[in-house]
Amino acid sequence: MKLSIWALLAALGLVGVDQLSKYLIAQSFVLEQTKVLIPGFLQLKYVHNPGAVFGILPGYRVVFIVLVSLVLLVCIYLLVRNKVQSKLAIWAIALIIAGGAGNLIDRIIYGYVIDFILFDFSWFPFVFNVADIFVVVGGGMLLLYLL
Repeated sequence: MKLSIWALLAALGLVGVDQLSKYLIAQSFVLEQTKVLIPGFLQLKYVHNPGAVFGILPGYRVVFIVLVSLVLLVCIYLLVRNKVQSKLAIWAIALIIAGGAGNLIDRIIYGYVIDFILFDFSWFPFVFNVADIFVVVGGGMLLLYLL
């Protein structure tokens, strides 16, 4: 089996990891509940994010669904048609697919994304989820490949 197919299967598994993490938080916490893991640094906080990164553009759910769907289709096309040969780029795209699909599922089903990882820097607290990690790491890997 080609590496790109393995990468797509891995992406599917990572979507499962993301969705399981969100399910466990939603079942274990009430909305806005916080649990400190490392004081002054890391907490779990269950929130609903109706917007994009940092909650911006909260009224654009349909736009996000369409844009992310298009990006996912292009990424899947690139892998299925073997348009990408670099191992780094293949795995980067797989991570982007996993993260994009994980958050897309939330937007379609709930109308918002479930976030729960809070790095509590006093000057800039932000809450995110496992899918966001996949997108950021995949995007960084893709940038590294392109440079």
